[in-house]
Amino acid sequence: MDRGLHPNDGRVVSNFIVQALLGRDLVLYGDGAQTRSFCFVDDLIDGLVRLMRTDDTVTGPINLGNPGEFTIRQLAERVVALTGSRSRIVHGEKPARRSAAKAARTSPRQKPYCRGSRAPTSKKGSKRRSLISRNC
Repeated sequence: MDRGLHPNDGRVVSNFIVQALLGRDLVLYGDGAQTRSFCFVDDLIDGLVRLMRTDDTVTGPINLGNPGEFTIRQLAERVVALTGSRSRIVHGEKPARRSAAKAARTSPRQKPYCRGSRAPTSKKGSKRRSLISRNC
């Protein structure tokens, strides 16, 4: 089972990493002010397991994501810095709208709401685990 990011999966993190490693420009669509929140899958799974182990008095909604957001421009800058790339960050035309099939596989991002819980934290040394870790 492949546990890494596929270089051609069309997602912003893998796109930026591949572009930076190849010395290509990192292309921002729009002004780069769009925000995202990222989390390690193993942290999310750990949070789900902990939630399943709680007693019945714990009710939702429970936020198991990362409340910290940063802009796509900040992500691009971080990838360039961590890869040591000389890639430039440029603006490009927005790509065509997502296909209906891809849109059906993803849900709209919801604002975090948390009651009596906090986002899982990453293990130390996360730079080795991910280029974009932000205490997720």
